[in-house]
Amino acid sequence: MPEHWEVVRLGEVVKNSFSGGTPSTKKPEFWDGDIPWITSAMISEDDVFISRYQRMITKLGLEKSASKIAPKGSLVIGTRVGVGKAAVPTFDIAMSQDLTALILAPDIDPLFLAYLFKSPELQQQVKDRTRGTTIKGIPRRDLLNIPIRFPPLHEQREIARILQTVDRRIEAEEQRKSALEALFKTMLHLLMTGQIRLKYAFVQR
Repeated sequence: MPEHWEVVRLGEVVKNSFSGGTPSTKKPEFWDGDIPWITSAMISEDDVFISRYQRMITKLGLEKSASKIAPKGSLVIGTRVGVGKAAVPTFDIAMSQDLTALILAPDIDPLFLAYLFKSPELQQQVKDRTRGTTIKGIPRRDLLNIPIRFPPLHEQREIARILQTVDRRIEAEEQRKSALEALFKTMLHLLMTGQIRLKYAFVQR
């Protein structure tokens, strides 16, 4: 590790942290409001941004439950279900009890930390601290006690920019692959059913 990189406990670079909750589904007045709400199921292991939500809740549902709002630009981590998933909300979003929001210190780039959580080393750190039998999770205290290493802010942003560029290239290639696979299936059907006529005939000898 470069000498100018720092090693600290995660909690040392977190200004505030809190988990969410779920409004009672027996109370229709808690749902179908104007506040986006999410569970860990909506975050894939490859996501670094949260740009979609599961349901909408009302202000009353937020006030009468343990759900809390993770602000845009914070870091949301799966700590009860989907443990270790980490992504940055692109808008303010209410969370379920599966998730924990971290409000980071100014010298930590949330996107850099989201990518850091995808590294095998940090995932192993999370796995080693996971507890439970039926539903496995990581206590917030143990999460905040994980050691992390990070460079100065400008290097964090450059690392995140490079990784995001690669991510976008992967996404573009996956979309291209999906388009080619769809074309193959269409051509297979049309050719095998004779709906596309060949422009030449085989000559019998």
